[in-house]
Amino acid sequence: MNETSLRWKARLGGLKGVSLLALLAIFALWLVSGERILQAIQGPASPAAVPIGDLLADRAGTSRFVSVSGFASYDVGYEETSDGQVVASYYLLVDHQTGEALVVRAATPGLTGREPASADVTGVVHDSPTELEDVVAADVSWFTKQGIALDPSFYLAEGERPMALATALALLAGSLLLGALCLPPLFLPGIVFAPRPVEALVAAPPGRTSREGLRATGRFQQLKRLEPAIEVGKRRQRFTRSPANLLQLPDGDLLVHIHFILRTKLYGVVTVHKQESDWGIILRRVDPWQIEPGILYGWKDRRALRFLHQEMGRQPETLYLSVDDGQAQSDLVQRLRGAGFPVGMGIWP
Repeated sequence: MNETSLRWKARLGGLKGVSLLALLAIFALWLVSGERILQAIQGPASPAAVPIGDLLADRAGTSRFVSVSGFASYDVGYEETSDGQVVASYYLLVDHQTGEALVVRAATPGLTGREPASADVTGVVHDSPTELEDVVAADVSWFTKQGIALDPSFYLAEGERPMALATALALLAGSLLLGALCLPPLFLPGIVFAPRPVEALVAAPPGRTSREGLRATGRFQQLKRLEPAIEVGKRRQRFTRSPANLLQLPDGDLLVHIHFILRTKLYGVVTVHKQESDWGIILRRVDPWQIEPGILYGWKDRRALRFLHQEMGRQPETLYLSVDDGQAQSDLVQRLRGAGFPVGMGIWP
């Protein structure tokens, strides 16, 4: 596989978080609008004339585009308010021949000045929100005494039309396309490393250390204490491209150390809590580390070293240390070899 393929493999694999958010957004879209989209695609373009009794008998009529005739009783209804303002008004549409009635949400808030009269109402049937259903259900017994049959679980939105077919098709095609584009990153690795030879093994310039720009990726062990001796905790945490230090221990082994600071901010600006912790991986010379120089690919390639370590009966552990450039990689390789760690030549298989 050439470098361009490796680079794009890493870039796409690094978009897992974005892909998951996009898939959640698509799921939310279908949760909210999926029924309307399907109704616009499958349903008729013109309203179907339906008796009120059919809607009461067949709850499958929900989300249908219908036209219903009856007697509009504006003096018996409900209002929905927000901050003291009327935002929605509901009235009853009654079939005087059968006594069956339907809750209708008026096209405009407020029923003042509207006189009871025969009416043909066109709109879309919806499930009632919990608040409306509870209020109407509390009055069902009173309506029954008046000879009116009423189902509080749904209502008719007066004047509402289904989603336009073109809009529904665009949303369907767009969500399917976006969903298809979101799938590849979920199956691609977020870390793509390829062995490559070190560019040059030369001495570091004055004032330059091999720790410059060092970033670590791997599973780190919690360090409860660093002085006077390292005390290891039980917790483990994965870090990705986190700033790190490479420290030499008194016995000659090396410690990859991350000082992690977790800040809790109010409104994303003011820090209200700060928690600091230390994490590390001890590189012991007696352990069978397989170390290879190479490149970590991504939106910005970085020179790196890959550390592979596997103990009997345990899953292999992988640690990546990346640096800013080839010179820093060369310095790091020399330091590891000087400490007694065998470093490979980075030969491409």
